[in-house]
Amino acid sequence: MITDRRGFALVTTLWILVVLTGVLLMFEEVARFERRAVANAAELSRAHWAARAAVAIVLDRLDRDPAGRSLGLRSTEIPDSAPQLVVFSMNDLPVTVSVEDTRARLHLNLADGPALRRMLAALGISRERASALADAILDWRDPDGLRRPSGAEATEYLGLQPPVRPRDGPFATPEEVREVLGIDPELSARLIPYLTTLGDGSINVNAAPLPVLATLPGVSLAGAQRLAAARDAIPFRNIYELTAALPAADQRAVERQREEFTNRVAFGPRVVELVVTAGRRGSNVGTRLRVALLLGGGSASQILQVTE
Repeated sequence: MITDRRGFALVTTLWILVVLTGVLLMFEEVARFERRAVANAAELSRAHWAARAAVAIVLDRLDRDPAGRSLGLRSTEIPDSAPQLVVFSMNDLPVTVSVEDTRARLHLNLADGPALRRMLAALGISRERASALADAILDWRDPDGLRRPSGAEATEYLGLQPPVRPRDGPFATPEEVREVLGIDPELSARLIPYLTTLGDGSINVNAAPLPVLATLPGVSLAGAQRLAAARDAIPFRNIYELTAALPAADQRAVERQREEFTNRVAFGPRVVELVVTAGRRGSNVGTRLRVALLLGGGSASQILQVTE
């Protein structure tokens, strides 16, 4: 009987040790999790302020260099539509700023049907499909429920799985074009780099890539190719130099819509988008800011919008 009691006590003691060990391990895991959470929060805070500091540095550079040469913004000298990269190091934390001229893209909320169709055609889309997609884009952003001939309104979207409701208002970001009926992932990946929802809708002829140049009123794809080749030698400074570089047929087409053409053309940047990323490479902790910046020269430069 005594032996049985001793055996029971031993088993009980062993179970208590097992439970206590499990509890200790649980507390240790919780402590490790809390340490990681604190470390991640500290790293995220550092990244946040490093990104904000980078924006301040960009503004300071523009104060001292209104033309933006150090940021690659002087597109009348550098006709390059690729984003310029500026790299900083803040307390050993890498920060990268990409600088994109919004006038080098087509404004998704200001472009009309012909401009949308010309861009899609320049991307190799057939005329019939380009017309349907342009109608669908316009139906997505207009406030009414009237369907264009080849477009789509709420009825068509509610039939999808899962159902979608068109915005019936301006696109919030270029990425929203993925939601438009008929635009598949492959096409959206090709289209989005040429779109913006910022700026005044003008096209910087010294920075815009070929599909964007082709959206100018009266300019054919061949004409856009001529413009891109001509600016590589000498950037355009005025409308007369620009039209002189076009084929004769395009010159006649531009002349028929001279006012519209002139209103769409620009020769330098006005609103630029900064995409600021701060964080260590390979780490899942970091900050990304999108900043719309109105260039005014010197201290007149203004932050229009910050998205985090």
